[in-house]
Amino acid sequence: MTRFTITQELIAIGEGVYKARLPSDVIELAKLSLLDFIGVAISGSADPSIESLVDRLLPDGSGVCSIIGHSVGASLEQAVLINATAGHVLDYDDVHMALPGHLSAVIWPAIIAVAQHRCISPEKLISAYVAGFEVGCRIGILVAPGHYDRGYHASATIGTFATTIAVCQLLGLSSDQTASALGISSMCASGFKAQFGTMGKAFQVGLASRNGMSAAIFSEAGAVSCSDIFGDPRGFCRSTSSNFNAEAALSQIPGTFKLRSNLFKFHASCYGTHAAIECALKLLRGGIDTSSIRKVVVRIGAVNETICNIQNPTTAAEAKFSVRLLVSYALNQIDTARLDVFDLRQIVAPEVQSLLEIIVVEIVDGYTLTQASVRVCLEGGIEHSAESDVSDPYQDYALLGSRLLSKFQALVIPCLGTKAAGELVNVVESFQNHKSLSALGQAMQSPLHTLRN
Repeated sequence: MTRFTITQELIAIGEGVYKARLPSDVIELAKLSLLDFIGVAISGSADPSIESLVDRLLPDGSGVCSIIGHSVGASLEQAVLINATAGHVLDYDDVHMALPGHLSAVIWPAIIAVAQHRCISPEKLISAYVAGFEVGCRIGILVAPGHYDRGYHASATIGTFATTIAVCQLLGLSSDQTASALGISSMCASGFKAQFGTMGKAFQVGLASRNGMSAAIFSEAGAVSCSDIFGDPRGFCRSTSSNFNAEAALSQIPGTFKLRSNLFKFHASCYGTHAAIECALKLLRGGIDTSSIRKVVVRIGAVNETICNIQNPTTAAEAKFSVRLLVSYALNQIDTARLDVFDLRQIVAPEVQSLLEIIVVEIVDGYTLTQASVRVCLEGGIEHSAESDVSDPYQDYALLGSRLLSKFQALVIPCLGTKAAGELVNVVESFQNHKSLSALGQAMQSPLHTLRN
């Protein structure tokens, strides 16, 4: 009896998801993820770092693949790199705790560009996305928590493999070809948490998407690599983690999908800060008098100390990784869903800095990345506290869809205008019914952004 390697088992799971008839709720979640990714990427495309990439990498703006938020075309590799970077530059994209990290911003740019390049139907993209997402989460489980704890940026490392799985399915590669593609991916599956709070974090995601896609194409062209990169003692898992959770990673309950536990962001900051923000908002709703606050104690888990505990941020990127600053924002009733508050002028505003001076962060055992508590000490010795855990996904898809639509409109209308934003929503809502990606490609582009001469 032939014994399958763990790499083969993971490939089989991906193939099964890709070939399955997906439940309607999973299709809906995939489309909501696509809408969210596109909205974040369109807004991110206006970031100076993305504008710079477009200007330098696309001297003539030609190619069959779309650049999100720009009215130019690009080659396959250029489009994937730029679009994935744009999708993560605001750190506003969805997240899954199995990694923990961001898979949508890595997978979607690659499969959209490949589909445009190869004329593949949108319906197949949804299946490829869900397959890549499923396997990516399982690889995350396989090496958790040691991989992330060692300092690896899982969105970039594991995201590379998730992208490879998705593109291999889209291209119809065999199991052996997919195994080789994963081996090739391992050569460039890199990224470190040291980049958090810098442009490097988003660029790691862009490289992961491009490299994961390229690995699939190299394998399709005949490249052969290690066939069990996850099981080999010298391979990815044992080289990058002290954990090897094969049983948990391969465990399957019929009818379940990791996508159902995907989490969407409604604060434009690192997800590790969201629980503390929610605590502060709870305290505001409880009617505390912020003018009488004398001390604020924010309690987070050890995992967040190395992720989002920048004490005194001086840039917009650092601000998104400062739980102290974001609690000050929330208590000052500054809307953390807005992008314009992540600005040096807002960071140094007197009311923000005044509260920041009395906020202390305590690291406690037992808290996960999604948990936090906040205690405010008021004048006269009165104390109020709140706890929050933001690990639960939405069960009410209608409410989720409504909130994501509002987020999308806030991000996209300033870039494309109300009419174009509405047309893009319509394209995504009917996505699987289109025969090609031409409508999506046109709708994602902005006449406001062209190459600068």
